[in-house]
Amino acid sequence: MKKFILILLFLFVCITQIQAYQIPDNLYKGLIAEDTSGDYKTYLAIASVVRNRLQKGMTPGLVALKRKDLDVFVAEQIAYVLKTKQINLESQAKNAIREVLELNQDYSNGATHYEHTKVYGIPSWAKSMEIVKILYGGTERQIIFYRERKER
Repeated sequence: MKKFILILLFLFVCITQIQAYQIPDNLYKGLIAEDTSGDYKTYLAIASVVRNRLQKGMTPGLVALKRKDLDVFVAEQIAYVLKTKQINLESQAKNAIREVLELNQDYSNGATHYEHTKVYGIPSWAKSMEIVKILYGGTERQIIFYRERKER
């Protein structure tokens, strides 16, 4: 009987550790609002950052999720990109989330922060962080991914 209870306790601990963080229901909308290009590589990297943040007990960090017009904005972007590029943003974003979470892939090299630096510049908080990935370096779409500096 003791072995049975220990096994049940072990399984409970394993299950709660696997999903110890809460994935926002509208995460796909956050990915779309953060980057409306529909670029799958970008969605994979941003979804990885969200997962890394949640695993560390941080908030998801997607400022775009706080938009008051999020639903309207995302719907407009989905319609526009479908019409102009024949890309289904919702499908792209949901597939990226599934790949990151279900296949446990990290496309951000452990990043917990990122910024579209060619658009918004380098944020002050980035000065104390380590650059771990750069997407589209030197272009107008440049995104830099950061994590806390490792103690040496």
